[in-house]
Amino acid sequence: SISRDLATGEISSEVYSSVENLLDQSARPVALAIDIPIGMTDSGPRECDRLARELLGSPRSSSVFPAPIRPALAANTRKEAHEVSKSIDGRGVGAQAWGLYARIREVDRILRAIPFARRFIYEVHPEVSFAVWNGGASLEEPKKSAEGMAIRTGLVDGSFGREVRRAVRQRHPSNLVADDDINDAFAALWTAERIHSGVAGVIPHPPQVDPLGIEMGMWY
Repeated sequence: SISRDLATGEISSEVYSSVENLLDQSARPVALAIDIPIGMTDSGPRECDRLARELLGSPRSSSVFPAPIRPALAANTRKEAHEVSKSIDGRGVGAQAWGLYARIREVDRILRAIPFARRFIYEVHPEVSFAVWNGGASLEEPKKSAEGMAIRTGLVDGSFGREVRRAVRQRHPSNLVADDDINDAFAALWTAERIHSGVAGVIPHPPQVDPLGIEMGMWY
């Protein structure tokens, strides 16, 4: 996680083992942007996922994984989640999608238990943020490729400064935090600052609301 102190302007970074630890900070964030689906349908795809893929176009649209439907989220195994999702929606659950379930469950549990958290936790997708950051043009080059890394790093350096990014890079071992992870975290911070200043956009506008009253919108 990368954050900026609104009083001093100082940017700091930290690796958290869980979303609960991320929230358990001495100063509550005024806007927390996370790359985790927020809100789920009981069946069918979320509109924000569809619109994000449409915005990104090929080939980056594949970076938007379908959010689970809520009945499948309680599954204990991928096989169980796959069967539930298949029976309701006609679509299964891939290994990569299943890998996100634990984090999605954690965020969902927090938002259900602490409704106030819905006022400052926002869903983002780094590639959507980078596309808007890039003047509305989706980045065709993969984020781990040399060219894709250079473009994304250039956007980060242009807004936050090369030395700021380098300081974050030096603080965390590359075997724990990859360069593209740092760029993604800066994209989340870029979006959080836009949310705080009132200039951010969201798809769809206004966001859909799931059956539990949780908004389903992707901010940029």
